[in-house]
Amino acid sequence: AEAVTSLSLGIEWLSPNYSNASPRFAKDYLGKDFFDYIRRYNSLDLLEELHLFSRYPRCAKFLNSQFALYLAREFKHLKHLGSFSYWDLSSPLDTIANIRSNINPAITFDEDVTKMKGSLTCRADADQTSFACSWLPLVPIEFSLLDELHDMFVVNNWEQDSN
Repeated sequence: AEAVTSLSLGIEWLSPNYSNASPRFAKDYLGKDFFDYIRRYNSLDLLEELHLFSRYPRCAKFLNSQFALYLAREFKHLKHLGSFSYWDLSSPLDTIANIRSNINPAITFDEDVTKMKGSLTCRADADQTSFACSWLPLVPIEFSLLDELHDMFVVNNWEQDSN
């Protein structure tokens, strides 16, 4: 298996109202079970940068504080853990502080913890721009069938016409 140093993953399961595809096992969600499963095929031992996200709350149920701590402990070379904006965390600042004080004081995050006041924002300092995942075009909103249809017909047709 190839040595992976940077990994970005997002797994989305739409609401059963919009899709009949649904997860059957815990490994179908981003979380410890998912990583235990893929590490059978690639150890990810050299992983330095990791970005995990899920736009829909249903999919983020295992993206929690315990999982963040697991990642920081398991991946010894991890330098950057992306953003917690799309995670299911009640206190992201506490999670960041816990990782930094107990596991890896040098790890970076997209959250600018020096400027945050109560709410979680995703922005990178100048020295973190090479790691920043704040460019991700995700908006944590409800699924909109009209938006999806617009993208499918209007945007895709426009892209084909411009080629």
